[in-house]
Amino acid sequence: GCGLFLLAGVISEYWLRLDGISTSLGVSAVYGSAIIFMFQFPGFVYRSFLVGAQAQTSLSVVTTVVALLRHGGAVWILQVYPTLYAYIAWHAMCLLLETLGRAILAWKVLNIERKMIQWDIVILQTTWKHVFGLSGATLLGVLTTQVDKVLLSRMVPVEDFGKYMIASTLSLGILQL
Repeated sequence: GCGLFLLAGVISEYWLRLDGISTSLGVSAVYGSAIIFMFQFPGFVYRSFLVGAQAQTSLSVVTTVVALLRHGGAVWILQVYPTLYAYIAWHAMCLLLETLGRAILAWKVLNIERKMIQWDIVILQTTWKHVFGLSGATLLGVLTTQVDKVLLSRMVPVEDFGKYMIASTLSLGILQL
C-alpha cells in the first residue's frame, strides 16, 4: 500500500492508459487502490486464522453480509454518485468494515483480551521464518486475486477499465452470494 502511494504518479503517468483523463484523477485512482489494499490485507490474515480455527460459519456470515453491502451498494452508489471518489470510498469503507468484523471474530475465537498479550522476543525470533512465509503467502494470494486488474489497467483505457470493474463487482457479488 505504501509502495502504491509512493509510486502513484509514476503508475498514473506510465502504466495507466488515461486517454484524455487528467493525470491527477489517475493518481487519485492509484491512491484509492492503495487505501483499499491497506484496508483489505489485514482482513486476509484474520480470514486465514478463522479458517485455521475452523470458524468458517461465522466468517461466512461476515463475508456474505459485507459482500451484499459492498457489491449491491457499489451499484447503487454509482447510480446516485457516479464518480471515482464515491466508488473508491464505498469499497474502502466496506473493506474496512469487513476487516474489523473478521478481527472481532478472530479475537473472540482466541478468547483472549488484547491487553493480556505481551511480546516475547525469544519466542518471536523462533517464528520469524514462518511469519514471513505465511505473510508472503497471504500477500501472494491477495495479488493473484488482483492480477487481472493490474494487467487490464495497462491494456485498456481507464474508462473501459471502470466498466470492467463494475461488471467484476456485480459478478463477484453474485458469486459470493
